[in-house]
Amino acid sequence: MSIVELITKIIPPSDYQHRDSFSNKRIIDNLTDDEKNQVEEALIKKLSQESITQPDILIIETLAYLKSQKSLVLMYGLLKTAMEYQIDISTYIYLINQDDNMIDTAINAFRKTHDKTKPYYVFGLIHDFYSLSQFKVEKVNKLIEEYTTSDEMLVAYNSKRALRLQNVSHQDYNIITDMLDGKSEMQSGRIEPNSFWTKLKRIFS
Repeated sequence: MSIVELITKIIPPSDYQHRDSFSNKRIIDNLTDDEKNQVEEALIKKLSQESITQPDILIIETLAYLKSQKSLVLMYGLLKTAMEYQIDISTYIYLINQDDNMIDTAINAFRKTHDKTKPYYVFGLIHDFYSLSQFKVEKVNKLIEEYTTSDEMLVAYNSKRALRLQNVSHQDYNIITDMLDGKSEMQSGRIEPNSFWTKLKRIFS
């Protein structure tokens, strides 16, 4: 498979049909080191051609998953121009280099962004719970915990779930993804059904 074809698989068109529940982590995990390096270079080039105010966050997320130090200059620049995506971008920068400044950047952006009078308040809040939970630091967790007693059922549920998902291993995450795709590892006998459903119940209950 050419690098162009691979990038097309890793970064599909940014519409609901192609992106709903999409994850490219399994694709990345199966690449060789050389392929990962090529993908990193191609994604950095692709990101450099994106709008400075409306970048494709999946590209940034994927570079963060690759721990791309080379992409940081671009990401820090986008942090100043793509204001709508400050929480996501600061999260992904932190995942690459553990820059503690990103913790306060994300928290401040969160507090400025969420206003109950705004349209889609609940859905924006839920998205940001899952972004923030990737920091896995007490200061951010306390912010998410503020919403666990919300009168909004979806807000309370997802704030709790975001915190629980911090304890899900990468392997368990892939198992869950496979199950949702209809490709559960139970089919191959690599995991016992009882063990799988126990884990799933703990995560989603």
